[in-house]
Amino acid sequence: MNFDALVIGAGPIGSYLASQLVSKGYSVLVIEKRSSLGGPVCCTGLIGRECLEMLGPSATVIRELNGARIFSPSGKALDVSRPTPQAYLIDRGALDLNLALQAQQDGASYIFGSQVLGLEINNDGARARVWNKGGAFEIEARVVIIASGFGSKLTSRLGLGRVGDFAIGAQALVESEVGEVEVYPSDRISPGLFGWLVPERAGRALVGLLAKREPLRRLSAFMDELEMKGKIGSPVIKPMSRGLSLKPLPRTYSGPIIVVGDAAGQNKPTTGGGLFFGLLGAQIASEVVPSYLEGKIASLSVYEKRWHERLSGEIRKARAGRFVYEKMSDRQRDRLFYIINRSNFIDQLEHDESLSFDWHGRVILKLLFSLAPWSFIRKE
Repeated sequence: MNFDALVIGAGPIGSYLASQLVSKGYSVLVIEKRSSLGGPVCCTGLIGRECLEMLGPSATVIRELNGARIFSPSGKALDVSRPTPQAYLIDRGALDLNLALQAQQDGASYIFGSQVLGLEINNDGARARVWNKGGAFEIEARVVIIASGFGSKLTSRLGLGRVGDFAIGAQALVESEVGEVEVYPSDRISPGLFGWLVPERAGRALVGLLAKREPLRRLSAFMDELEMKGKIGSPVIKPMSRGLSLKPLPRTYSGPIIVVGDAAGQNKPTTGGGLFFGLLGAQIASEVVPSYLEGKIASLSVYEKRWHERLSGEIRKARAGRFVYEKMSDRQRDRLFYIINRSNFIDQLEHDESLSFDWHGRVILKLLFSLAPWSFIRKE
């Protein structure tokens, strides 16, 4: 089988890119290890306005959210909101399915229940060795796009390195009447990271956390704490977990092969969210790959250059903010809450339209320059 482009992974990034390429007249095959799409996904599904606009009708919006309540380690609440929606909760399982169906309607081919075991670069592009229950087979493609999510072994085999910083997200769907997003930044819940409670459909909520280790054990303890407070009830779907990149891959191209989305580390270092940045990476890839296939550019290094120009500055700001946050103790975080409450920072945040859910680096810079938190990050 020969194709212009082989996309490995039928998640939202892979299917979005496949749809973009087939709409430009290229033959595209998508390989997906799952046997079907549309089931539960370990993802909150919280996105901003820009991301929603990129997804269009493929995104099934469950709820609009105007703000969040953030709890200090000692339990003091900080409310941040605006009169208009700032984030949208979407059905992530449905998004995977809808984008794949759209790509197939546009002309992309899909093979499910299959896994790419290796890639070999040749004069015509690359050859993929694929395995499924029917046996092994090979696929030839002029360009290969790895969009298979966190932990892809293909990138290290190609000499592209490994993601140097990551966390594990754990989440469960539970019974709950909570009406707004709640965020819990505390080492008690997850050292250096945080937990969340997000209202879903009526009578249900998503409870989860990011952790460097023991995510499911920490999630169980967090759920027990919330249940004791009367905020959640029994699980509707048992807890799930998955890895999330917090730092980009050292290299995201090799010959006719590029890496996009979570596999490339195109994630927000603050939350591990990869949908928006991954879509931006896919959008850039959809412009560069045709130029490469048509011989207008000699190397796919252009893809790496362009996505770094678009996202690296934001990623550096967010990583700097997370570094400061991780170095703080819960006592120092409580002091930060106290300083914010005594300042006009929340008022600035609520009225500055340049600050958005999609770009955390801007909020971090505003916080750093407005409050000079270095004054309270001291030895205890």
